[in-house]
Amino acid sequence: MDSSLPTIRKNKTLDSVFRVMGGMAEAIFSWVGSINKDLTRDQDIKNLYEKMKECLNPKGGEIKARYNTISLGNLYLNLSDIGKTAFFRLLEEQFSADRNEIDEKIRDYIREIDEYEKRKLEFELMEVLESPRFCILKQFISLPDGLKFLVDMRADVMQLRDKNQQFFSLEKDLRNILSYWFDIGLLDLHQITWDSPASLLEKLILYEAVHAISSWDDLRDRLDSDRRCFSFFHYKMLNEPLIFVEVALVDEMASSIQTLLDSHVPPKDPKDAKVAIFYSISNTQRGLSGISLGNFLIKRVVGKLSEEFQNIKTYATLSPIP
Repeated sequence: MDSSLPTIRKNKTLDSVFRVMGGMAEAIFSWVGSINKDLTRDQDIKNLYEKMKECLNPKGGEIKARYNTISLGNLYLNLSDIGKTAFFRLLEEQFSADRNEIDEKIRDYIREIDEYEKRKLEFELMEVLESPRFCILKQFISLPDGLKFLVDMRADVMQLRDKNQQFFSLEKDLRNILSYWFDIGLLDLHQITWDSPASLLEKLILYEAVHAISSWDDLRDRLDSDRRCFSFFHYKMLNEPLIFVEVALVDEMASSIQTLLDSHVPPKDPKDAKVAIFYSISNTQRGLSGISLGNFLIKRVVGKLSEEFQNIKTYATLSPIP
């Protein structure tokens, strides 16, 4: 295998996904007209606003609704950071829940004395609390790789928010959608080995956030017979490890991480191991920040290892759990 390290993008765009309906540039132009990637012209914002409203009330049924969502995704992927900031601000300010409707439902609820009617009003209140923005974002879930699109969008929101741009409601809507879709019951645990696809091994090198992997030989050492690597995957993001943990199977507790990473130490028979040390845990998707996966991953891996190695009685971590 080539010893040089791979160069791939962390936030892979979804160009191929959004080409489903035809040429990307052509689709955007036919849908919204000529538009500046910075969205600096007033007409750009007006056109985008109208098209976002079309996503809420499509004329032409499900096929048209899908086309609108794909086109909106196409447009977003072609924006600069300045344009994305304007895009987010439009969603934040113009597609929030109607406060007058909310106030009216609250007043109705307070005045109502009948128990059955109160329960109906509770559901009506929940409906008006769901913002139009939330409805637009949910439409991406039905697209191939649409979930990855939302994960990357939240990463963009968080990055631009860090630059003193506040998108509180948009970020919370995205987090709520992703928290639902990344429930632990929807995640699959898989072991990653040296025989795993090269594209997946490349991502381990890229995403390792605790102890950098310096070469392919270094990676091979971390996947040797007395090492284990496990990752969570989502069925809608099959090619993306969400979070992964590296484990050393040893005779006793290590005094330092350098001991575990020393490439000159020959591998030992894992059947003789008495201790499993979780020495590196890495989140791979910034858009999933704040959605707790680390504790669940550790528990699942402990269960997996305890089935395979009954001699292991001690489990320890040398890495902060994200």
